[in-house]
Amino acid sequence: CDEVKSLRLPKVLGQKESVAKIIRDKCSVVRYGDGEFNLMFGRAIGFQEYTPEIAARLTEVLQSDDPSILVGIPDRFGSLADVDAQSRAYWRTFMAKNRTQIYKYLNFEQTYADACFTAHAIEPDNENAPKDEAEIEAYYNEIRKIWDGRDITIIRGEGTEIFQHDIYDNAKSVNYIYGPKAHAFRDYDRLLAEAKAQPKDRLMIVVLGPTATVLAYDLAKAGYQALDIGHLGKLMTGSSVKKPSLSANFLLLRDRLHTFDTNAVKTYDLLCHRAKRSFNRVNKRQEVLILRFS
Repeated sequence: CDEVKSLRLPKVLGQKESVAKIIRDKCSVVRYGDGEFNLMFGRAIGFQEYTPEIAARLTEVLQSDDPSILVGIPDRFGSLADVDAQSRAYWRTFMAKNRTQIYKYLNFEQTYADACFTAHAIEPDNENAPKDEAEIEAYYNEIRKIWDGRDITIIRGEGTEIFQHDIYDNAKSVNYIYGPKAHAFRDYDRLLAEAKAQPKDRLMIVVLGPTATVLAYDLAKAGYQALDIGHLGKLMTGSSVKKPSLSANFLLLRDRLHTFDTNAVKTYDLLCHRAKRSFNRVNKRQEVLILRFS
């Protein structure tokens, strides 16, 4: 619409282009969603308390122009035609409240990644979204190329993995560093020190909410390739099916409700209703739902 066309919009790569750049350039990735923005602007979220320090660090990282670090922001500043009605309502409200503040920290000459590349979308109200299950599988297997044949270290909250999955089964080796499930920034110094004890040729994958954004940045500055990828593993279940599952995505939304206001609870309830309806009347192919909130 004319209103959207008149807005000044940041440059954001598409999801596939974002993945391709990570593979091609072996760049590090830090990602921002509404949770990170809320913390920057002084608002606590459920699994991370607000502190001036984390707000300052998130502000610093967002303004990075280091070519080896790809900054991801949600591609939600312009048209919202590719998301369902509930998501559209949420993001319109969020941007109306926060756009001016966010824009203070964006470089409109810089190209950002789509922070939602970890949740390639098929949404029930989106007629333009891909419906081909093979395309979903191909997309997530493309992401797996990032760590193919590499030694990787996964830094995540202890006890946060619900699903047995093998999305890293193509890595050469995998080890783990564990942090708190909540308020991980309290343990930041220890996490950074343990991570920096790893060899520089290991790929560092960080799954720690907003703390991951800062940690991936500091590791990249220390010479590692580091990826803040969110709960990607919960989008891909089973050993033979490298694609998202409906149940995994509801757990993903449940785990990330801390990044939303009360609209998130309404969204979760609506999605649960749709899931029950979907299981009753459509086949397994049509039951795939990817959330763009991660």
